[in-house]
Amino acid sequence: MHDLDAICLADSPRPAASAVPPDARVGLIGASVTIVAVLASSRVWFPLAVAACCGVWIVLRRIRFKSILMRITPPLALVLVACALKALLTGVTPAMSWELGPWRLTATREGLFEAALLAARVSGAVAMAAVLCWQAPAQELLAALRWCGVPKTWVEIAALMCRYLFALGDQAETIYAAQRVRLGYAGLGRSFRSAGALAGVVLLRCLEQADRTHEAMLARGYNGRMPLVRLPPLRPAAWTMLATWTLAVVLAFLVLEGRWL
Repeated sequence: MHDLDAICLADSPRPAASAVPPDARVGLIGASVTIVAVLASSRVWFPLAVAACCGVWIVLRRIRFKSILMRITPPLALVLVACALKALLTGVTPAMSWELGPWRLTATREGLFEAALLAARVSGAVAMAAVLCWQAPAQELLAALRWCGVPKTWVEIAALMCRYLFALGDQAETIYAAQRVRLGYAGLGRSFRSAGALAGVVLLRCLEQADRTHEAMLARGYNGRMPLVRLPPLRPAAWTMLATWTLAVVLAFLVLEGRWL
């Protein structure tokens, strides 16, 4: 469990020195440009290329498989539901059908195309966002957001969320381990009850921790402003890297979208 000092003042866990980019602003702006291009794509090739490049980077960095699952499982689960609805409810040209009891489900060609495009966009955007999070410390990313002109209130809320995510994870992990030891997940019904109890207890403990943390922050001179890393002006090498990244994204987007003249 994090102590009060760690929750109030410490940064999120930093990666190894070799994993930190020359400047977090380069990664933030470059990733933002890439994600915008992914969302603007009308074909699946560019988003899939971005996802593939990010996958190669993740393999080379030897990111733990558990950490990868924690990042990609929630958005991919949501996009699977959205893709299924797209395939079944969009378009008029039948492509395939299934008999499900008294119901007949029919997927259309237009729906399958839109579902594939949606899945590719989400995969590329999520992969790029995950690489950005693994590449730079959270505190530097928050400072880069402030440097880019994001309202200060939003950045401070994001900073508090980053700190409390670790506290929430510790609380949930401790309670879950205790429930497992007591056979709280032996059977479907008991699992649902244990999951509900886990959510309720974690919420209550987080509210209690919020009060204690606020008192600790006031005792340490908190004046309503969260401290952020002060970033120096961008160096010429950083501007060159950012320009190269942006140019590569634009060229790849034009080529894979078939808009190259």
